[in-house]
Amino acid sequence: MARNLILFTPRTGSMYLSALLSNTTNSKNYVEHWITSPGQEDISHLYIAACNAKHISILYKFYGEMQKRIEFLNKRNDWVAKLATVHAGSFCSKFVDRCVHSSDTTVWLTHRANIVDQFLSYLNAGYRQNELKEYPGGFCYNQQTKANISNYQYVDWPEPRVYMVLSTFIQMLMSWRQIYDRYRGKINIVSYDENILTNNFTKFGISEDEVKLYYNNNKLPVLVPTPYNRPLSNQKEWSQCVDILRAHQHLVEINR
Repeated sequence: MARNLILFTPRTGSMYLSALLSNTTNSKNYVEHWITSPGQEDISHLYIAACNAKHISILYKFYGEMQKRIEFLNKRNDWVAKLATVHAGSFCSKFVDRCVHSSDTTVWLTHRANIVDQFLSYLNAGYRQNELKEYPGGFCYNQQTKANISNYQYVDWPEPRVYMVLSTFIQMLMSWRQIYDRYRGKINIVSYDENILTNNFTKFGISEDEVKLYYNNNKLPVLVPTPYNRPLSNQKEWSQCVDILRAHQHLVEINR
């Protein structure tokens, strides 16, 4: 039996990690969409719709859909799934607790130390996907989607939109720290710089040969550096974002 749950914040290599684990364990990969049957609504998009519309009924529907899929995964073996830390530390906490204390499940937490770079990548991914309508290339999962990404000079979003993205990102960092403090020593911490960028997973029992075999399958997602991570059109606004982010750097400072 191989069950793997990845807890993550965006732009930390979690998509690549989930595909790699799925391939090496020969397990079904549900990613964060958790689509377990034909015709099911994409729960990640359902959550975004609920937040954007500020409708309690949509958010309530999202919670119900998540619970159905948690029950589905609890009854299944051999799967890989991603769960954002903001959900892992709230209404999915019981599910995560069960996974952490289960001998049949391995829980992973991705970590990225440079939160300024992470935020810039997150901001640009959202801009490409939501403003330029380049889905799923906005988040650049492989060489094909990379080729479809537009080149642009800067992220031209109004300040209220940038504030919303920054505020959401900081909430993600806070939830990440909550998860780290709660489960440290019980889960695998995967470093973006030490493991993801270098393809070095030997400390987790994944050999170099297994990683090479994975890369030989060009249909699978790999770590593809985003070609265009552009700054904001307002430099003063970007400098203020950087200062605010640096004030939160302590949230990802950990002892490894």
